[in-house]
Amino acid sequence: MLTRRLVCATGLAVCGAGARAGPGIPDRKNLSFQIMRNGARIGTHEVGFSTSGDTMTASIAVEMSIGWGPIRFFRYRLHAVEIWKGGAFVSLEARTDDDGEPAFCIMHRTATSVLVSGSKAPDYAAPSSALPATHWNVAELKGAMVNPENGKLYQPAVSDLGPGTVMLASGLALPAHHYALRGTDPLDLWYDAQNTWAGLSAVVKDGSTLVYERA
Repeated sequence: MLTRRLVCATGLAVCGAGARAGPGIPDRKNLSFQIMRNGARIGTHEVGFSTSGDTMTASIAVEMSIGWGPIRFFRYRLHAVEIWKGGAFVSLEARTDDDGEPAFCIMHRTATSVLVSGSKAPDYAAPSSALPATHWNVAELKGAMVNPENGKLYQPAVSDLGPGTVMLASGLALPAHHYALRGTDPLDLWYDAQNTWAGLSAVVKDGSTLVYERA
């Protein structure tokens, strides 16, 4: 759901209209990751969850910065609001500042499809089962995804690599299920025993590796 320059893609009203079932709120009110690049911390990824009746809102904030001392070579910011109602995905609005280059993605479910508008995609109707590739929801792995940075449709080959472990920010290893996404923007995702997002790893264009370590 993040910038393709640094990390791979990174990324809605009636349950019966083809939406994949929503997971509800994870076992915590927020998810917090530190983003590591080749072993150095370069940013954070935060997801906060709130509910009102049968409506759930996930607020997503990503910030990355690479530099040397006071000199910044690269900055990245993404803010997104994702809404679910009655267990079905409703909408997403996301804005990104990719080192000074603006990008956006807007998604909204209709009765038959998910309408998408993005900075790097013409307006189109995605499959009714499409979800944003925001990664906190393991259900995204079951069908088409939309990159929340720019609106591009993302249909990777997903491989279930089974149980394993993922490293937390504390340095402890957490048992987690491992999935590999391969295609235009390959990455690996881990989810814990409660199907809560636990980690991410991606090799990016410059050959460096980005790793998400959950707090």
